[in-house]
Amino acid sequence: MQFFKSLFEPGVVALIGASEKKGKVGNVIFNNLLKADVKVVPVNINTNHFGLFTKVYERVTDYEGSVDLAIIAIPARFVPSALKDCGEKGIKAVIIISAGFEEAGNNELSDEIRKICAGYNIEVLGPNCLGIINAKNKLNASFFEGMVPYEKIAFVSQSGALGVAVLDEIINSGNGLSKF
Repeated sequence: MQFFKSLFEPGVVALIGASEKKGKVGNVIFNNLLKADVKVVPVNINTNHFGLFTKVYERVTDYEGSVDLAIIAIPARFVPSALKDCGEKGIKAVIIISAGFEEAGNNELSDEIRKICAGYNIEVLGPNCLGIINAKNKLNASFFEGMVPYEKIAFVSQSGALGVAVLDEIINSGNGLSKF
């Protein structure tokens, strides 16, 4: 149950792959997170390129406080290193937005991710994941732009394409969700 609490009710969220470049997944997620009642810890190896953030961390381990949830939105080849940093930091809940794992035939990278998670006792949503939404607390930890009104029904989908289609339909019909 702690995993779901960390996913849907985090106090501090680290976004690994935060970006100030419009159109980038890391930018969409960052802007979504700013609308929620959470502390956002932007992480990007290119910290000197940011004018948008007051403080950007090169690695999640550079942040001094605790982190409830990490969202990883970087190229797949860098995910193992970021995941190890999450483990070193004691982060137990991670969303991997990044694609390029088993769905792309990269079984070795997927196996490496599983081993790292097992070694650090990290629970993961993803990889190749749209993210999550909790409409009750206005948390949009996804790259879906927008927020659904709050209603007492949740929707789960393995397919991002189906999920986005359902979210669009729900919003266009004037309905809502509690969680996605």
